[in-house]
Amino acid sequence: MAKIDFGKATLVGGARVERTSVDSSAFNMVTQGSRLLAQPIDGSGRYTNVLPSIIGTFNLRRDLVARAALTGALGRPEFDALAPRAQLGIDDNPTLGTIGSLSIGNPDLKARESYNLDGSIEWYFDWAHRVLRVLGPPQTMTEH
Repeated sequence: MAKIDFGKATLVGGARVERTSVDSSAFNMVTQGSRLLAQPIDGSGRYTNVLPSIIGTFNLRRDLVARAALTGALGRPEFDALAPRAQLGIDDNPTLGTIGSLSIGNPDLKARESYNLDGSIEWYFDWAHRVLRVLGPPQTMTEH
């Protein structure tokens, strides 16, 4: 993390590094009519994310401050999506024939990464009070 002062402006920048490791066990389940078959299965996934951030504070006047931030964030997959499992259901329908449904988990799924832009302006109209205006909703600039 680093801090740089430019007189009335201050920038703080840094990065957070997150290493994720997923090891899980589950069963492949197959149903056919009244029969249920289960096979053990193991899976794993690993990834590293570097999440940068830079935050700026700008003292426009003694009683007026603007702030802006560009930050990185993660959204991790649900556990059910990470489990190394597969479930196959097969039904024999007299009218339609054989109907199947398949649900599969993937332990190698990566986190969703996004970069967000936020801004605000603050007016301190006396020593104990302020008015804060957020400049629009947080903006997700990129997501992958």
